[in-house]
Amino acid sequence: MIVVTGRSGTGKSTVADILHADFGMTRIGVGDALRHALARSGIIVERRWDIGPTFLRHHTVDEIFEAIREESDGKGTHLVIDGVRYAETCRQLTAWRDATIWMVHASPTAIERRLAARAESTSRHALSDAFEAELGPLSKLATSSLTNDGTPEDLRRAVHAAARDAGLSPQANAP
Repeated sequence: MIVVTGRSGTGKSTVADILHADFGMTRIGVGDALRHALARSGIIVERRWDIGPTFLRHHTVDEIFEAIREESDGKGTHLVIDGVRYAETCRQLTAWRDATIWMVHASPTAIERRLAARAESTSRHALSDAFEAELGPLSKLATSSLTNDGTPEDLRRAVHAAARDAGLSPQANAP
């Protein structure tokens, strides 16, 4: 299992998508897991940037792990968990299954460009994202670090290199 973490706009989901497409890993999005957990409680969240804050108004950080575990149920062990934001969740995931933590980085300019393309302003991100304090602890847990400041093909090459280091082999039809 690979757990992908990093700031908004660094390319975490792109890394997870590459691992899914090229290495056959099952992608579990933390946002989806939290949205589904909220829906089971009768709470519907429309905007993606509201999912985490809404979840934490009704649940604890420890319950993020439970939501991911429920979302992963029956999906095997060859998983990529996309978008973990808390060091404690990473610790719980690595205690639950053999997992490596991959942290994705990008320059402020690249982050700004990606968030603007999603129509997410950096001010909204800064107001809703209590994740900044977690960057230090997450960096210490990370076993791989990828920088996403180049082309999509540069990122694909970096993912493939990190995957090779982790002992993964691409699928036969992977680019």
